[in-house]
Amino acid sequence: MFIAGLRGARVTKGAQRIGLLLAGAMLLALAGAVFWPPPESGEQGSRVDALPLDGEPDALPPAAPVAEASTNNSASPSISSSSSSSSSSSPIAPSPIAPSPISSSATPSSSPSADDRGDRVQELYGGAQEERETIREGALRERRKLNVEERGDYWAVEARLVDEIGVEAYDELLYQDGRSNRSRVHWVASGSHAGQAGIQKGDIILSYGGEPVFAPRSVRETNRLFPPGGQVVVEVDRDGEILEFTLATDLRNRGRSGIVNGMTLLPFSVRP
Repeated sequence: MFIAGLRGARVTKGAQRIGLLLAGAMLLALAGAVFWPPPESGEQGSRVDALPLDGEPDALPPAAPVAEASTNNSASPSISSSSSSSSSSSPIAPSPIAPSPISSSATPSSSPSADDRGDRVQELYGGAQEERETIREGALRERRKLNVEERGDYWAVEARLVDEIGVEAYDELLYQDGRSNRSRVHWVASGSHAGQAGIQKGDIILSYGGEPVFAPRSVRETNRLFPPGGQVVVEVDRDGEILEFTLATDLRNRGRSGIVNGMTLLPFSVRP
């Protein structure tokens, strides 16, 4: 009897559990009907398409017809703006730069200035030659050599020309004209100022007292600029080596003598 009572109690508890389960299922069904109403017939397909399926990647829902129209209406400006932006961002080929009037006129203007400079040098050189010839003609008419004053005037013309056109241009003109533009020491007196200073035969005189010299006449006339009993620095070229010597100026009559401080000079021409 006791065992039969236990079995009856177990059956009663099982029935209660089943009843509770059925009641819970009914409550869930009722809650679903209240809170999630069934979709209407016209929206069922769109709701199904809008929900992603399990196990598949999320997909965007298809656009509505109105959205497509608005997209089409806004497509053209977006395309035009993108094309304009792409055209603006694309590199623009550089256009060829035309030569400026200043640069184009600079080249032809430079050559006339050089020609004008050359013409001016030739003009000055020709005028100096005419002045020198005029000085010489006076002595030739009287069948004599140039006196001291005339030699000074003769060299003054050369000195002025050197100052006007420059040493290099004058040196080049002498060479082109076939005139002597250098002086070589031909002989040096042993007891002279030049000999005592160390000047030797074969030395080429480049400057005398800081003044550029060319032919022997220019050396003699430059020597006259320094008073007797003073000192003068002579620059020479000895086999390609430039040397300087300080020697005393001579005390003799330098107006008539062709000897300059105890040395005689020979003219020669060399390309500058």
